[in-house]
Amino acid sequence: MYRRELREQVYVRTGFDSADAMVTASVVNAAINDALNYISLCHDWPWLESSETLTTAISTNYVTPS
Repeated sequence: MYRRELREQVYVRTGFDSADAMVTASVVNAAINDALNYISLCHDWPWLESSETLTTAISTNYVTPS
């Protein structure tokens, strides 16, 4: 689902008009971003996980991605 579609659903489900000066697209986008951030923190979702191989050397403070 695209952000535009999410935003349209917010307007439909809340009953706000998209021309409402208090509930602008940027306000709805911020609410969507907050909700997505909250959901992503609630669980270790597999699509948010990644792995990487690192190379280390003795007596150094640096790590180099392989």
